[in-house]
Amino acid sequence: MTAVSRIIVVEIEALLPVGAETDAASHALPAGALETLSRAQHAGARIYLLTAPLGRSDGAGLDPLLARCEHIGRQLQETGSRLDGALVPEAGDTPEARGAAALRDLCGRLQCDPVSLELVACSAPVRAVAGAVGAGRVHEATGGAFPDLAPG
Repeated sequence: MTAVSRIIVVEIEALLPVGAETDAASHALPAGALETLSRAQHAGARIYLLTAPLGRSDGAGLDPLLARCEHIGRQLQETGSRLDGALVPEAGDTPEARGAAALRDLCGRLQCDPVSLELVACSAPVRAVAGAVGAGRVHEATGGAFPDLAPG
């Protein structure tokens, strides 16, 4: 595997809670989160979203999910940053297995080891997925607070 810059994968709910999905266009992302991600990206980090797995293999529910991703991407763009991509786990066995498969797929595409990944997670299942794939760092986003992503 090759050396890569920081890869930060953010659980979508850490930026745009599930309840905001019905009105994503008017929901402002936390200013601290935007500032933190912008700083990290300007220092060379790549930023990806990790969404909840699709519930059905026919793609039902994909449109609202994509609207949330686009909203986050637009708000990052307004701060001079960008979203490098979104990981949308496919329908399958368990949510944890699907999330782990999406992270392993990202590592394969970027030709990096899972230890290169930094996850920002607000749910216990995503934190468990990070541990299962061997992510290098896991930051907990709780109570609407976005963690500091200082390198190190």
